Amino acid sequence: MGKTQRRSFSVFLGFLIVSVVAHPVALAEAAWEEDGWLRTSFAKERLDLGDEFGCYGMPGLSWSNDPGAVANACKTYIEERTNASRWGVSPLSIFTPPTLTMADHTKVASQGFVVHGDETGLEDTAWHDETDRPADLWEWYNLGRRGGSLEKGIASLEDLQTEVEAGGLVNLYWIGRVNDATVRHDRDVLAYLDEAPNVWLTT
Repeated sequence: MGKTQRRSFSVFLGFLIVSVVAHPVALAEAAWEEDGWLRTSFAKERLDLGDEFGCYGMPGLSWSNDPGAVANACKTYIEERTNASRWGVSPLSIFTPPTLTMADHTKVASQGFVVHGDETGLEDTAWHDETDRPADLWEWYNLGRRGGSLEKGIASLEDLQTEVEAGGLVNLYWIGRVNDATVRHDRDVLAYLDEAPNVWLTT
């Protein structure tokens, strides 16, 4: 390979590296494809049963770089495809990582989200126990994780019943899928929730 060819190859290789570094958003978006689930009959069935469609994140957008943009994109994505819940078109709940500041949460709230997930690390809290009643709107930015998990092998029906009987908002969690693997839920816990009043799922 001659000097000219080596120089051209080096310039080309450098261009590729710069392209990858400078355009991670474009690469992320190219790798992600919409599955169309929100437009399916199953999604409508869950909506009719009282579930809410919330937000977790959006491909190509970073919570640490611009939480307001993530919240806005999530909201728009849902609203363009379905009603978020029986309460209206717009989603009410969103996941937020424990690294966000109160200023970041204010940006998320400006997009209409009133519940910002659980265990977010903020000083003000709501429902970390039955006496932790929210007095201010921002206390809903850090919900307690009462009731445990819905995951089979981890869930405890006894612990859940104890929290429900204590009163207040009981908040459970469940990661339904890890990559292509479905995480099984506890049937007894789910059956109990199906029969309990004032219960809804957010996904």
